[in-house]
Amino acid sequence: MSAPGPEPAPRPVDHRGWTAGRIVLVVASTLMGLPFLLGLWLVLSSALGDDPHGYLVLVGTFLVLVPGILLVRLVPWLLPERLRLRGCGLALLGYVLVAVLVGAMLADL
Repeated sequence: MSAPGPEPAPRPVDHRGWTAGRIVLVVASTLMGLPFLLGLWLVLSSALGDDPHGYLVLVGTFLVLVPGILLVRLVPWLLPERLRLRGCGLALLGYVLVAVLVGAMLADL
């Protein structure tokens, strides 16, 4: 009978592929992106067309701002770990630009 040798070191887990968490994030981002785009369309159609009561502006603004905040928090987690900080900065910059543009459109109405 031979003496037991040292136990092999555990292998590190390779996370190069799409994990279940990232797939869930893609679905959640898509579900938040659709109302975001709908809100942008409502605000643009209200600014360019007839919206006598302003309901499209109210609903569109809500649909741009609330899902937009959630998208800013979700989208960077889709990126690899080394790019998440840059992705968070770019997502936040894009959200601020869209919010300012929507605000500028609403100021002109």
